[in-house]
Parts: sequence; C-alpha cells; structure tokens
Amino acid sequence: LEVKAKQLATVAKNKENIRRKLVVTANKLVVIAKEKESVRRKLLVTAKNLDIKAKQLVVTAKEKENIRLKLAEATDELARKEKLAVIGKLAGIMGHEIRNPLGVIRNSIYFLTMKFGESIDEKVKRHMDIIQTEIDGCDKIISDVLDFARIKPPSITETEINSVVKASLSKASMPLQCRAHPSTF
Repeated sequence: LEVKAKQLATVAKNKENIRRKLVVTANKLVVIAKEKESVRRKLLVTAKNLDIKAKQLVVTAKEKENIRLKLAEATDELARKEKLAVIGKLAGIMGHEIRNPLGVIRNSIYFLTMKFGESIDEKVKRHMDIIQTEIDGCDKIISDVLDFARIKPPSITETEINSVVKASLSKASMPLQCRAHPSTF
C-alpha cells in the first residue's frame, strides 16, 4: 500500500507539474492572443489609412491626367495659332506679290477698253471680260486666304441659291460626257 501511495503521490506531483506548465503556457497564450489582437487592430488602422491614401492617389492621378490633357490642348492650340500667324504673314506677302501684277493686267484691260471703246471686236471684248472675271476670281481667292488667316466671326447673308450654283458651275470644268443646261437651274 505504501508503494501504491508513493506511486500516487508521484503521479499527483507529475500532474501538478503538468498543470503548472499548462497554466504557464495558458498565460503565455493569453499574452500572445492579446499581442495578436493589438497587431490586428493596428493592421486595421493601417489598412484604413492605406485605403484613404489610395483614394487620394486616385484623385491626384485624375487631377494630373486632367492637367496633362489641358496642357496638351493648350500646346495644340498654341501650335495652331503659330501656324495661322505664319500663314497670315505668307498670305500677306503672296497677296501683295500677286495683286500687283493683277492690278497691272486690270489697268491694261481698262486702258484697252478706253482706247478702243466700241470698236473692239466682240471676240476680243468677250476675252477681256473673261480676263476681268478671272482677275476678280484670283482677287477673291487672295482675299479668302487673307481672311482665313484672320479670325473673325462669320457673316450670314441671304442669297439667291441659283445664282451661286450658276456662278460655281460656270467656273467648273465639266467632263466631256456631262452637259449642264441652263433650263435645269
């Protein structure tokens, strides 16, 4: 019986040692669990802060893209205005250089008309009228190019469409297979 009592006492001591170790381990696990909870809370705060920063970065990226697009538009507009300025200068020079000879031709036609008056052959008169019409057309083209270089609001006028079509067709070169009849206007 003594042996059994000693064995039981040893088993009881072992059990007590195991219980103490389990208590120590349980206490350590409680500490670890508290540390984990603290880390989890910190991670949640960090995740929320990161989410806020990410949203701010998205807004900043959109703002930067909008600024980039506006800059590209402004750059394109500046380039277009510079081109128009160059075209304007060229148009002014060309207008001057082309209008001078046209003025000489116009004055020559006027002189010939005054000099020969009614005695001008009908065919010559018709050709002089064609030359005058073409000079007016060239002058109009020069004015249009000069006006193109200048930015101004369009002016709207009421016009008889048939006269515009007739004038356009009279200047157009028609293929031989096509014929325009005045009765269709």
